[in-house]
Amino acid sequence: MGMDFSSSSADGSRRQDSIFRMFFLVLVFVAAGFLFWKNYERSMDVILFSHVVQDETDTLSREQKDELSSIAKGLQDRFGFGLQIRVLDNLVQTPEPDSRVIFMGISPACREVSIVWPPVLRRALPQGFTRHLEEEHFEEYWQGDNWPRGLYQALQRLGEELLAIEQE
Repeated sequence: MGMDFSSSSADGSRRQDSIFRMFFLVLVFVAAGFLFWKNYERSMDVILFSHVVQDETDTLSREQKDELSSIAKGLQDRFGFGLQIRVLDNLVQTPEPDSRVIFMGISPACREVSIVWPPVLRRALPQGFTRHLEEEHFEEYWQGDNWPRGLYQALQRLGEELLAIEQE
C-alpha cells in the first residue's frame, strides 16, 4: 500500500519543462521582434538621410557626406527641421520655402551660397544671420578650396542659434 510518487513528480517535471519551453519561445519572439524593429529603424534612417547631401562637384568624400547626414538627423530629431544641402557646379537655383526643410545651396565655382529657411525659422533667426552666412561667412573658406570646413562651421552656428531660440 505504498504511495507511488514517481508519476506525479514526472508530471510536475514535464509541466515545468513545458512552462520553461513556452517562456523561452516567447522570449525568442520578443527578441526577434525587437531586432527587426531596430533594423527597420536603421534602414529608414539610411533611406531618409541618404539624399540630404547632393554633390554635383564630387568634392565631398563619403565620410563628409555621412557626417553632414548625421548633422541633418540631429537637426531633424532635436528641432524638427530637415536639411537639404546641394553642392552645384553652376549658380544656385533656390527652391520655394518649405515649412520643414532648410535648403543650403553652395556653388564653389561661383563662390555663391544661398539659404532658404522655413518661414517660421526665418522669422525667429536674428536679423542679418542669413546675410552673414550667404555673403561673409564663406569668404575665408573659398581660399584654398576649404569650403567644406566653412559648411560645417555654418551648420555649427545654425545649431547654436537654434539652441538660443529654443531657450528663449
